[in-house]
Amino acid sequence: MDDFEELLDFGTFDSIIVLDTCGTSSTPPRFPSSSVERMGPQDAHLGWGTTVASAAGGAYRLCWCTPVGLETNSTGHLNGTGQQPACQVPEDHSVDIGTLHFVGASPLFQDRTCISGQTCVLQGIRGQHLSVEDRLLLLDTC
Repeated sequence: MDDFEELLDFGTFDSIIVLDTCGTSSTPPRFPSSSVERMGPQDAHLGWGTTVASAAGGAYRLCWCTPVGLETNSTGHLNGTGQQPACQVPEDHSVDIGTLHFVGASPLFQDRTCISGQTCVLQGIRGQHLSVEDRLLLLDTC
């Protein structure tokens, strides 16, 4: 992200969110709702803290928002809107700055059937950037 930071000159109230399409409310399923990460002049990064993102493998858009050019006060809130901060909803993030390649199974629900007492081979698992070194663990609940 250092290249983006240099190119876009991230400000204190700028943010990035992962969307299917920038400038819309098309938040991908199973991405944490807290995927908007505040930027600082020296710490441009995207993350979800300890929350696990379990979205399907695929290519998603990195969408940027800046309140620059919007009338905001010193705390980053839009003037005339009380406590409504700028860059808080997906639709505010209209600038497409790149692609997030999320490695994993896709689609997420790929049903297979095994019969008790017989050898079971799970083949044909599809996804984004899967390799022969990936592992699968069978659980009642993930």
